Amino acid sequence: MNVVNEDVVLKILTSKNANAASKITLLKWHIKGNIIKAGNNHMSEVYRLTIDYLKNCQPQTRILFVKVPSNSPMYEAGSKWDVFTKELVMYTEILPQIYAFEDDYFTARYYHVDEKHTLFLKDLSQTGYKTGNRTQQLDFQHCAYALRCLAKFHGLSVHLEKTKGLPEVILKDLFYNFHNDDEDTRKQIFAGLTQFYDFLDPAIRSKYADKIEFFKTIEWTEVVADIVPENSSFNVLNHGDYWTNNVMFKYDKFGIIKKAKMLDFQLCRWSNPANDLIYFTITSMRYETYEQYFDLLCSIYLETLNNILAKFDYPTYEMEDLKKDIESRFAFCFVVISCILPIMVSDPDIPVNINEVFKNNESDATALHETLKHKEYLKIATKWFEHFAKKDMSKFETKPIESLSGNAHQHTVHGNQPRNKFHENEDT
Repeated sequence: MNVVNEDVVLKILTSKNANAASKITLLKWHIKGNIIKAGNNHMSEVYRLTIDYLKNCQPQTRILFVKVPSNSPMYEAGSKWDVFTKELVMYTEILPQIYAFEDDYFTARYYHVDEKHTLFLKDLSQTGYKTGNRTQQLDFQHCAYALRCLAKFHGLSVHLEKTKGLPEVILKDLFYNFHNDDEDTRKQIFAGLTQFYDFLDPAIRSKYADKIEFFKTIEWTEVVADIVPENSSFNVLNHGDYWTNNVMFKYDKFGIIKKAKMLDFQLCRWSNPANDLIYFTITSMRYETYEQYFDLLCSIYLETLNNILAKFDYPTYEMEDLKKDIESRFAFCFVVISCILPIMVSDPDIPVNINEVFKNNESDATALHETLKHKEYLKIATKWFEHFAKKDMSKFETKPIESLSGNAHQHTVHGNQPRNKFHENEDT
């Protein structure tokens, strides 16, 4: 792997976060090939770098993740969406400023080496951190720790934005804007929605035939409208891709969770926190956990978030507002169910080839064909489909939007209509 050599290794050992004054003698280093199985990582290849050295004549070992986008088949598409630059800015600018407010780290340590888009991160697995099972999804305890971690990120990002501002590359969202500007891609995405309906159990299709016809009327502009930050609402720095594989948990000797940390900042955006909660809930929370504990989990999230907001004398974000913000984002909910969830819970033996999904920088719905038939995906997705199909569609209003490019303060909505509203029937 040509991004790692002896000079790079020495920079890591003597980085500003290390004790550069100590006597360092490099003994040896080696790279282990791409260590992330197919289906678990999509935009980069990840290697494990092991460094053996002497520090003040004492033998030491340091183990790092090396995240290399340039080796990924998605490099061209990811570069177009600025995801690699965005993640580099997160580690070099945003997170250091956030940790100046509160130094309780909720991410892996970053080593600055100046290799374009290549990230050198502490291997959390060497200190007992593990990811959950993406196909089985997460129980209450795992969700509680994951949401506390997310709330901390959201809350501190508010203070950063208000005191120092955020760089343009973080504020804009070229990923969703790319789809918004590309009519062929939008058609392919919604062809994927049609495939989802086709694979539903015939009894379910028959029971909700009228709702399926309604779901087919969703426009991509409605999805984008859910992502665009509104000046009148509460906004935070969203993680953008907060799901099972991007959260690691540390356990004690009895298997009790002690801490959670988040990974992967390629899709960060400035938007309403409901988007991160929707994404995490549908992709990563067991549906049974959602049914039994969602209100409690929202309370846990809000407690951590509001403690941070209060610390800096900002208005708190109330449960009523959070629930309204979640319920008003129906279009985004359904895209997560039918276009994102199948990638997240794909059969480990037949993982989704993300390069095929975005072949030639365009979405290809047929690449998800096998995954949409996967029984585990259908079991999860059908529960979510029925959850929304039981809702009252009569008050679901739509509105056009402009674009996701530009900074947060330039996002506007045509007209003065309220956000889309999606209300439950009284009996659900």
